[in-house]
Amino acid sequence: MKNLEERNRKRRVSYLNRYKVGDKLHNFIIIGQPYFQQRRGIGELRALLKCECGRIEDKVISPIKRKKDFCKCSFMNQHHNFSRTRLYRIYMHMKQRCYNSKHENYHIYGGKGIKICDEWLKSFVNFKEWSFLNYYNDKMTLDRIDSTKGYEPTNCRWVTNSQNAKNVTLERDIKIASQQEKIEYLSSLLNQHNIPF
Repeated sequence: MKNLEERNRKRRVSYLNRYKVGDKLHNFIIIGQPYFQQRRGIGELRALLKCECGRIEDKVISPIKRKKDFCKCSFMNQHHNFSRTRLYRIYMHMKQRCYNSKHENYHIYGGKGIKICDEWLKSFVNFKEWSFLNYYNDKMTLDRIDSTKGYEPTNCRWVTNSQNAKNVTLERDIKIASQQEKIEYLSSLLNQHNIPF
């Protein structure tokens, strides 16, 4: 009997040493010192956990991913009933362009360092809520205000296809104009120093 109690004590100590405040577990961070609680004759390792969404819960700590180990926000993100909509396709294409090196347009998005903010990358629900607050409808396309920056609420807007085409044309014209200015500047430098070209 004493051997069994000693084994259980060592097991509890090893479990307590396995987890500490600040450790990440699934979509939670441990914010309270882990402790053992007797329940139904079994000792459970528990701790105060904070979800990425901000929710704080006292939960059983388990290294195995089980449905009950996740916060409700995670369930909502996986079960948003939008997977067959145009908005969800836009969201998934945005992720593919930025993070899938095999995507045909990766070289002009992810390849150039264009990223998606954590708020949207981790949650379609956050992206969906932002979209509806910013007048999304099925006739609009997602546009980055500054094309050198990533996808984030302060740099994105919903525009019509014609507005988007104007933006692309304007950007192209600006690039051409800046290239012409560079050529003119270089040629004036060459002329100043009497260097033939």
